[in-house]
Amino acid sequence: MRYRMNINDDNVNHLIGQCLRSKADAKWIYDILISRKHTKIDLITGSIHLTPEEHTEFVTRFSSEVEPTIWESSFRKH
Repeated sequence: MRYRMNINDDNVNHLIGQCLRSKADAKWIYDILISRKHTKIDLITGSIHLTPEEHTEFVTRFSSEVEPTIWESSFRKH
């Protein structure tokens, strides 16, 4: 059963935090919100609907905060 977390105005911070905690989640969230350009995602903590402004902020922050950590961890493996 899903439970709702009171995310309110902190949608982008919540998503970025989720991405930074898990590379697998980061790839999954990237696929839904950036590749497919959706503005809604269903997480275990509940559904998140991003406004156009939040979506733009998420894309910008994902590129600057999350992508470098994904590449960094990939380079360290080799």
